[in-house]
Parts: sequence; C-alpha cells; structure tokens
Amino acid sequence: MATTRIHDLAAEFGISSEQLMGMLKEMDIFVRSHLTPLKDEQVSLMRARWERDKRKLKQPSAPPKRNPRRHPPTA
Repeated sequence: MATTRIHDLAAEFGISSEQLMGMLKEMDIFVRSHLTPLKDEQVSLMRARWERDKRKLKQPSAPPKRNPRRHPPTA
C-alpha cells in the first residue's frame, strides 16, 4: 500500500494542491497541508469525483428549449 499525498494527486490531475484541498474539504475530508497522506478509499473517491467532473465538462449543453406558447412576431 503506497502512500498518496495531496500534492502527488494534484499533479496527476494537473491542478494545484490548493484546488484539490478545496475539493476534499467539500467532500468533508479534513487535510492539513499538501503533504497530508490520503487513505486508499479517499484517493478512490477523489479519482471518481474527478472523472465525473471531467465528463460533465465534456458534455455539450442542451440547446435552450423554446416556449411553444410564444408566437413569432409577424411583419
């Protein structure tokens, strides 16, 4: 079982340690610094969230729906 530290995981994701620490805080995972070791379960949760967030950003947003009750202006 290798120890994964916050700065290593942040480098893997290509983000700053501060950003990763903020994400961990949102997930109620307390960390003190970029050198804090993470448990394997925490690393797995973080990787899953990272992949989920990446997929959300890749998905094109749906075009806005038109209101069927509105009528186009007539000339």
